[in-house]
Order: sequence, then C-alpha cells, then structure tokens
Amino acid sequence: MRLLVVAMVLATALAGCTSEIDRLEADAGATIELRTVTFEPGDITISVGDAVTFDVVQASHTVDFAEGDGSVEGVSKAHSGNLDPGDTFTVTFTEPGTYPYFCAYHSSIKDGQRVGMVGTITVA
Repeated sequence: MRLLVVAMVLATALAGCTSEIDRLEADAGATIELRTVTFEPGDITISVGDAVTFDVVQASHTVDFAEGDGSVEGVSKAHSGNLDPGDTFTVTFTEPGTYPYFCAYHSSIKDGQRVGMVGTITVA
C-alpha cells in the first residue's frame, strides 16, 4: 500500500513537471533566421501572445511590418531598424491576424506587391 501511495505522489509530481515544460516551450515563441536574402522559415503560424525573434545570421537586414514609418495594430514593434549579423529583434503579437513582413534592403514592390525577402506570420 505504501508503495502505491508513493507511486501516485510521484506520478502527480511528474505530471506537473511535464505541463510546466510544455508551457515553457510554448512561451518561448519562434525564431526566424535572416540569411543572405531569405527569412528561414519565411512563413509561420503562432498563437496570440507569442513572441517571434528574428536572428540575423548573414548580411545586414531590416524587419518591417509596415511601409515607411507606419505602425501595425497587434504588433509590438513594426520596424527593427538596421540589423547586423549577431543582432536579434523580437516582436510580440497581441491580436489574431496575418502579418506580412519584409526586409527593406532585399525586397521591392513589383506590380503593387512586395517581392523578394518577404514572409508572413499568421497569429491564430
């Protein structure tokens, strides 16, 4: 009987640890690497409240969610400014939606659409 009680207490404690690990992984958010002329991965799906960290691996880049000095509701920061290799830029998403983003240095507008180094974050 004593062994059964110990096993139940241990199982309960381990179940609590597992959910804590899952919560920490969920809170960690996602990372997107900025390579020579690509975001890797370029398109991701996250949850409301998640953060995305952009990690510059190669070349200099920007991360922009709006043209010019514009802002975007639901995005904690719409513009990174210049980022060099080793720099990071973290954005938190507070509303569901689809958020296209781009590098101002490695993209352009063609036929009314942003092309080149572009990506999309979908917040569910």
